[in-house]
Amino acid sequence: MNSVLGENLKPGMPVRVKSATEIAATLDGQGTLEGLPFMPEMLQFCGKRFVVAARLDKTCVEGCGVRQFQRGDVFILEGVRCDGQSHRGCAVSCAVLWKRAWLSGDSRDQHVCSHAITNSEIGALKATSDPGVMFCQSTQLRRATRSVPPLRLAAFLLKDLVSGNANPLAVTRAVARELRSLVVIGWAVLSLRRRKDLPATPRRNPGSDRSRTPVIVLGLQPGDLVHVKTKEEIQATLDSHSKNRGLKFTSPMYPYCGGTYRVRARLDTVIREIDGKLMQIHNTVLLEDVVCKGLVRCVACPRAQYLWWREAWLTKLHVKAPQPKTAGEQP
Repeated sequence: MNSVLGENLKPGMPVRVKSATEIAATLDGQGTLEGLPFMPEMLQFCGKRFVVAARLDKTCVEGCGVRQFQRGDVFILEGVRCDGQSHRGCAVSCAVLWKRAWLSGDSRDQHVCSHAITNSEIGALKATSDPGVMFCQSTQLRRATRSVPPLRLAAFLLKDLVSGNANPLAVTRAVARELRSLVVIGWAVLSLRRRKDLPATPRRNPGSDRSRTPVIVLGLQPGDLVHVKTKEEIQATLDSHSKNRGLKFTSPMYPYCGGTYRVRARLDTVIREIDGKLMQIHNTVLLEDVVCKGLVRCVACPRAQYLWWREAWLTKLHVKAPQPKTAGEQP
């Protein structure tokens, strides 16, 4: 049943995560299945029931663009994210990826595992590969995936549009932004050939030449209500590469400008996907339900990774707490 590449599991279907013993039988000596690690943080979900949120045919991989999984058998479950407890408190809160072999399509199966499962019961689940280098699903995405030909990318996008995974209006706007960028870059390259004194590429934010960008400390905490500044206000905090102290304001963040959201968590410790290094970050938070929707460059990637927000891009809203009612006061 599990060799059917996940064709029998669809979004909205109930599933059960298999027991640690069953999952251990699928793993190699590195604690992975076809390059995808089963992380220590995933043990707490063994035997529990969930609903399939999405099937992950492809995903964006930092430094590699869009890549696809070797088999169509990777899924995301609703509400299941990594808490980073075994990876020195990484707060990125990535969606956990599940191989079909780790799931049972029969959610009525009553077999559950003990909550006291330890790493030794399932084998050596790695959290690091080399000293100072973290080992997790995020850092191993390149190993667990393969490159996607350009025509295949177009097919993925068309499939997402037809299935409803991608919003046509949002994709149209994203395509327009990408085409506009290509036109500007193409114009710069042609101009460079004619006039060697022109820059090779246009600056992403030509109005800002600061090498050091402003630091704003709001001290935000989970539950705080914030307003995302306008595009123009945020651009004033960026350097010529659209970054604030090294953190880039990316295109998936533009649709959230001007909105009001609640802080989900502070982002103090992160694992850098491209090299697995643990990094400390300052004055940055995650916002509830504010995630990357993929669109064009990521071809509607369903991982829904939380976007990283500098406090300099936000305004804290001071909501007045309701006054306690006095005795006999009418509601």
